[in-house]
Amino acid sequence: VPEEDYDQITIYPKEPELVPGVSEQLVLLGTYNDYAFFYQNLTDDAFWSSDYEERVTVDNFPFGAGRITAHDSGVVTITATFGSLSDSVTFNVKSREMTEMNLSPPNPVLPVNAIRAMVSLATYEDDNVFDVTGDTTFTSSNPSVVTFFEFYHGFYVGLQEGVATITATLGDFTAE
Repeated sequence: VPEEDYDQITIYPKEPELVPGVSEQLVLLGTYNDYAFFYQNLTDDAFWSSDYEERVTVDNFPFGAGRITAHDSGVVTITATFGSLSDSVTFNVKSREMTEMNLSPPNPVLPVNAIRAMVSLATYEDDNVFDVTGDTTFTSSNPSVVTFFEFYHGFYVGLQEGVATITATLGDFTAE
């Protein structure tokens, strides 16, 4: 749909919560001129920018458009531009210490040829829990039994019967 068919674009969420080392996906929705309640996802069609890339970077298509990654604490503004329209979100990256990382589901049982998703959850000193799956490195102790997909964080497949330990790593933290 051409840019002139939209009267506004809006980034969601309006107040992302990030800590250094964690990513979040932003979405850009466009509202059609004559249809106040009809939205189009424009995330991949927009140009994304950060006013402080040392603090937060933002990806553009085809590399995960709208995905923001925090590197340092402080205030940052992310802007999405679609033609002559733009929207911005300003938020504070808070410095928190991670205290624990867990995997869900715990102790999964996986049939041969089945695909499942593992979720990595980080708990911080203020007891907030963030899904850090997209920032976690997953490995299998026995890749001939269970292996992870390279570009789909947390997704794994059972290749044959057997036992494997799944390990998730984020910074200095690991979980099995």
